[in-house]
Amino acid sequence: MKTRTDGNASGVLRSKDFGKNWAQLQPELLDRKELYYFASIPQSRTLYAAGRFGRIYKSYDLGDSWFSISDTVTALGNFSGGLLVSAFDTNYVFAGDDGGFVNDIGGVFLSRDGGRSWQVYHHGLPEYPLSQWRVWSLAQSDDAQYIFMTDSRPLGSMHRLSQVLLTSVQETPASQIIDFNLQPNYPNPFHAETKIEFSVNNASYITLDIYNVVGERICRLINQRFSTGTHSTFWNGRDSKGDELGSGIYLLRLQAGKEILGRKILLIR
Repeated sequence: MKTRTDGNASGVLRSKDFGKNWAQLQPELLDRKELYYFASIPQSRTLYAAGRFGRIYKSYDLGDSWFSISDTVTALGNFSGGLLVSAFDTNYVFAGDDGGFVNDIGGVFLSRDGGRSWQVYHHGLPEYPLSQWRVWSLAQSDDAQYIFMTDSRPLGSMHRLSQVLLTSVQETPASQIIDFNLQPNYPNPFHAETKIEFSVNNASYITLDIYNVVGERICRLINQRFSTGTHSTFWNGRDSKGDELGSGIYLLRLQAGKEILGRKILLIR
C-alpha cells in the first residue's frame, strides 16, 4: 500500500505483487482529496489514510472500500503533518495538522475510538493557540511509551508526548475520578515470574492486560471489581494460551473506568 499525489491522480494505491504493479483504490471517493499519509494496524485488514482538506479515511478490507472518519472537529484540517496508529492501544490514532494551508487550526489530533471521534491532544506541549501550530511529522518510540512530533511553528522543534497519559485528553468530573496507583513490578527485568502491585482508593472495576510493543494484547491478568486497598497479582511471562513468550519489552496496562496507567516490563529468557 502507498499514497500518491501528483498532477494526474491522488489517493491510495495497492500492489499484490510486491510492488511490480499498482492499482488505484476507489478513485471516485478521492475527488479533490490529496492524501499524504498511510497507516495500518499490524496483522489486521484495517487501514487509514489522511491528507489535505480535512480528510481522514478508514478501510476494514485492505483498501477495497474506504469511508470518511472526519467529523466537525477535523472537517477543516490539513492533515499533511503525519498519521499513525498507536502501538500502545490500536484504538488510538494520531493525525498531525500543519494548519495555515487550509485554515488557522493546527496541532495534533487524537481519536481514542478508531476514528469515530477526534479531539486536540496537546498534553505536555507548550500552550500556544491552535492557529500557531504547524505539525510536520509524527512518530512513536519502539516501546510505545511516547509520541514524537516535529513542528515548523511556533517553535520549530521536536516534542515528546506520553502515550501512557492519553486519558488526560478528556477531563473526568471530580465525582467520577477513580483514584488508583500502579507500582513498579518486581523483579524487573524478570525471568520466570514478576509481581504486579496496585492500589485503589475507591472500589473500582479493574482490568490488567499485557501487550506487546506493536499493540497486540498478549493476555488479561485481571478483570474484576476490587475494594479499597492494595492488591497484587503475578505474571509468568506466558500468553493467554499458556505458551512461553520470548525475551523483550512488554507493556503492562491497568485500567479503571476511563483512567489508564501503564508500565514497561522486560522479560529475559
